[in-house]
Amino acid sequence: GENAIAATVDVVEVAGSDNFVYLDIEGQECCVRVSGAIKPSVGDRVEITFAPDDIHLFDRRTGENLLVEREREREAAPRTEEAT
Repeated sequence: GENAIAATVDVVEVAGSDNFVYLDIEGQECCVRVSGAIKPSVGDRVEITFAPDDIHLFDRRTGENLLVEREREREAAPRTEEAT
């Protein structure tokens, strides 16, 4: 797809109703949580897409949320209600 990222499945970790899929994206590791109904095999070539507001990025060494400022700004922003 237009905004898809190509990746290769390295590991699939079953965790109850979810699966954690570890991907190789051009030599970089990425872990995605998907529905347990999605069961790729190691070595599969896949494409991932996501909504930018649903992404969470963490520093591998410190565990620090790299987007914490963005999340704080979003929480502090006034909410508007749509007219019906």
